[in-house]
Amino acid sequence: IIMPEFVDKIFFTIYKFRENFKLREKISIDHERQLNSTKQIIIYYPEAFLKGFFLPFMNNWFNSNEIVGDKARFLFAYEMFITYSGLILFFLFFITRFNYQLLYLFIFSTLFISIIIYLYPNIGTLFRYRFYFINLCVITGWTYLLTNFMNFNKTKKDQIS
Repeated sequence: IIMPEFVDKIFFTIYKFRENFKLREKISIDHERQLNSTKQIIIYYPEAFLKGFFLPFMNNWFNSNEIVGDKARFLFAYEMFITYSGLILFFLFFITRFNYQLLYLFIFSTLFISIIIYLYPNIGTLFRYRFYFINLCVITGWTYLLTNFMNFNKTKKDQIS
């Protein structure tokens, strides 16, 4: 891949920042992964996207491990259920009522969540930093559900009257 030099420098900076962060932190996401080339960084993007939005995965919700501790596992399960449901509702909203504002919101959130995964490969850091960006989509999804529910009830009441 032929990249302009300034893009290559950005990717090299991402690599160095990530490696430095991994030296200081005990628990890391993809600790063994080396993103030391432009190609590896680009190939890693789909995985970074999925991990950024969906960590911890469902198979870790009720297990006690380095991602989900003993005391936090039910809290994580509840939080992830609400989050996953909100994301599903957001995607339903996106598909059924496509508009550019939703597309911009999704791109904005995806961009920043992916940057977090590249720079800070730590589950706790991911939770803290992605909170705002992921909740933009989650709140939009739940708002879509509540709005449709209220409109359905209003239509039902109007039909009865």
